[in-house]
Amino acid sequence: MLLMIRHPLSLANAWFNSAGSYSDFDHKDPCLHDIGRAQAIETADFLKDLFERRSRNDKPLQLTRAFTGPLLRQMEGAGLILDRLGYSGTVEITPLLRERRTISITDEGTERSLLLAFLNSSGSHFVHQTLDHSALREEVWYDTQAEDEKFFRARMDDRRRQILSTDYPEDRSVTLAFTSAGVIHGLDPLRKNQTVNCEVIDFSANLERPETLFRPRYGRNQKRIPEG
Repeated sequence: MLLMIRHPLSLANAWFNSAGSYSDFDHKDPCLHDIGRAQAIETADFLKDLFERRSRNDKPLQLTRAFTGPLLRQMEGAGLILDRLGYSGTVEITPLLRERRTISITDEGTERSLLLAFLNSSGSHFVHQTLDHSALREEVWYDTQAEDEKFFRARMDDRRRQILSTDYPEDRSVTLAFTSAGVIHGLDPLRKNQTVNCEVIDFSANLERPETLFRPRYGRNQKRIPEG
């Protein structure tokens, strides 16, 4: 089973909900809003219940693999959810799950050296997990200009090959991938920009098309559904 999760509500998302645009938000790579942290707890509790309900006596459903994009909002959401699930395995950090760069500075990430220093510090979002950041090869791993449609589609094809191809319907393992709205809409264009923060979507290979399993109640009164 492959579940993709949009990151919880970020400071930029909250700004967008209030102002209606990102035009005056001038901070790149924003972290989570307090509402987003509450959404992460609610989402983790849903996943716990899902794993229990779908487990069989002889073949329990187990979380065996986790990916996250390198944006702070993606990693913070991943760390909060994985900790609450009791996951102590490896988290693979891959820029293939980064948000698509548009005109907003919020889609710019943190440089590799600064990011690794933070992840190795006491403030890291990952306390009980082993991190694999071998895919972060460039100091500036994010797009500094708007990402061309052709390159974005190529990145989505790479993402399908690396994650979706490892998912087998008969397997009882679960893979979680923490990402952003643009990536989810790139993999499933029929969603038409309607993915809310912390939405859990089943991208398992045996499904005709991806299926939403969960949308958090906390923060449901947001006026808009922003990208990012």
